[in-house]
Order: sequence, then structure tokens, then C-alpha cells
Amino acid sequence: RCILAIGRAPLLQFPVQDAPLRNFLANGVRRLAGGAAAKMTTTELHELRCALHRCGLETPHLDTELRKRLQHIGDAASQAGQESTGSLEADLAGIVACSHSLSMADVLRSARVRNALLPDDLSAEMAAKLLPHALPMEAAPDTAHEFVVGMATRQLESHSRFLDIGDLSCALQGAVAWQVSGDRSAIHHAARILRTVWPWVASKLSYLGPDDLALALKGYCWQLQYSQQEFAVQGALRDHPFVESVADARDGGHSMRSAARTRSELDFKTKLVQPVLSRLSEMPLRQMAVCLTSLAPGVSEQGLLDDDDRAAVKAALDATFPAEEQNGRRWADFREEYLAGQMHALTTSELLELTCSLGEFRGGARWVTDDLRSVVEERLRPPRGSRPSVELTHILLLRLCRT
Repeated sequence: RCILAIGRAPLLQFPVQDAPLRNFLANGVRRLAGGAAAKMTTTELHELRCALHRCGLETPHLDTELRKRLQHIGDAASQAGQESTGSLEADLAGIVACSHSLSMADVLRSARVRNALLPDDLSAEMAAKLLPHALPMEAAPDTAHEFVVGMATRQLESHSRFLDIGDLSCALQGAVAWQVSGDRSAIHHAARILRTVWPWVASKLSYLGPDDLALALKGYCWQLQYSQQEFAVQGALRDHPFVESVADARDGGHSMRSAARTRSELDFKTKLVQPVLSRLSEMPLRQMAVCLTSLAPGVSEQGLLDDDDRAAVKAALDATFPAEEQNGRRWADFREEYLAGQMHALTTSELLELTCSLGEFRGGARWVTDDLRSVVEERLRPPRGSRPSVELTHILLLRLCRT
């Protein structure tokens, strides 16, 4: 649990450079190599492996143990007489995740895994947990991955009312992961997931934390932009996050679909965008950057928001970063105690995105923009040594030129 907490620490810079912390992590790896790993589930081992890799440590013993388990599951001889999938279903998310991280996707085609994915054995909760791991890390998804996400999405559509907050978070992570792949089939699956969980996301929004709020806004904004582009080009809703896609665009039904699209996008603003803006001041800078980047205009200047919506974003930023003193306490003290640490924990790309967002929405006091630019300047122009390289996406490069 300590290793997992270190791997998820929001203000820690990775890979870990602090010598005492690295020694603690190395001792933990040695204990796992001494036999403790055999007593842990596959899901627990995979989470430990991810945390240690993020901290910059290799995990050969964990890899060996996980490979052994996957080989046993995929071994046809070991499946004789093992018709029950109860024990496998409880660990299914870890098995699917490890099959990708260890490049052993063939295990997804084994009879035991496929049986565990059937509706009679797969619960809605496990289906949600599968979605973030159903996509291969490098190669394009094949029929085995399509089967995993197809069965998981079908279970969500049938039993989404049983999902709790953690399950909704997993489903949203899965949708965003499939969006990032850019594959047409993956984007279609992402739209299905988002349409399925939307009623529950909207009704449980007040219970979501900053990470989940940012994730929800990111997923729905991206899918909505993609669908709007498709609608403008083809005249038909396709892979919409709220409205079921249709195949034709005849005049008789087009107005109904347009009306449904307009209503759904109004619901999106009132049930997601406005509540997120009302909680913007509660968010750490990393999640705030994700929310503002999601709402920022893409190629077109207007984007998803109209002038009133953009004014609401500006007002939320002005309230979050005011220029005046509050309650007798100077903002300089707040900046030194809290914001400075958060800024230094952001990656250079995240700093640039947050700076662009403040410029695009013209919100927040001048001091926060100056502080962000100062930190970026320190990153890009270190006092000595070579300048670090920064990977810029096309949209971030466009935003930098625009602001």
C-alpha cells in the first residue's frame, strides 16, 4: 500500500530521485521477490508493477510471476476440468491489463477468459473495471480486444444502474482511452460507453471528486467535438455522446435528430459544464488544466461554447484567481504555500495548456499568468545544461500561436 501511495502521489516528480525514497521502494521490490508476490492477486501485482515503473524501478521478479500466471490461464491443458470462472472473474481486470503490459494478448483468446466475459458470469462492476485496460498499448485492437470491450459495454448497457462512483470512474477512463487511440471502431465504442453512463454521471455529479470531474468533462467534450465535425461533413449524427447514431440524413427525420442533438447539448452544459465551473476553485491545478483544455476552442474559434458560456468560464477563473485580498490574507502567501508547489509538480505541457487556457478565456488575475510563465521559463531555460525537449500536440501548438 505504501508503494501504491507513492506511485499515485500528485505532487511527486517522477521518476523518483530522492535517495531515501528510492531505497524504500527497492527494499519493497526485494520483499516481493522473496515470495510475498505469490500471495497477492494478479490485479494487485499489476497495480504494484505500474507504480514501481512510474517511480523508475524495474520489476523483473513481478514480470516473471505475472507471466507464469497468464501462461497457466492460457494453457489449454490447465483448463481441463476448470469450467467454473468464479475465481477468474474476480481477477479479470488484472488479467486483461497484464496481457497488454506484458505483450501476451493471446491469453484473451483462451476459453477461460472468454467464458468469464459471457453475460452470465460478467458483472456490470467488473465490466466497468475492464474498460480502461481493454485497449492494447501499441498495436491496433484486434478481434480479441473487440470482444472484450463489446461484452463489457453490453453489460454496462444492461446493468448500468448498479454502478457506483468507482465503477463510473473506470467506465469514463475506458472511454477516454478508446478515444485517444483514434481508431474509428474505438471511437464508436467510446460513444456507446458515454451514452450508457451519462444518466448516472449527471445524477451523481455532486459525489465526483476533481479527478473524475475532469475525466468526465474531457471525455464528453472530445466526443461532442468529434460528433459535431462528423455532423457538419456528413449531415448525420455519428458517434454522439448523448444521442444514438443514425445511418441516413433524409429531410423527414433530420429536424428531429437536430432537435434531439440541441436538447442533449443544452443538457450537457447545464448538467456538466456549469456544475464543473462552480467547483473550479476547489480543484488542484492539474485537474483545472484538464477542464479548461476540454472547454477551450479547437480549430474553430468558437468551439463548444457560446459567448455566455465563455463569460461564465471567465467569471469562474476570476473567482478562483482574484486580484484583491480575501479575508485579510494576501494572495502572495497563498501562492508561496500552495500554488507554487502545484505548479512545479505539473509537466511542461500541462503548464503550457493552463497558460493557454487563461489567455483564451481572459480569466484570472495577472499574477497567476505571470507565475505560470515564470515556471515555464525556468523549465525551458535552465541556468546550466542543455534545454529540455518538450513534446507538443498539434492542438497545443495551435493554442500557443493563438494566445
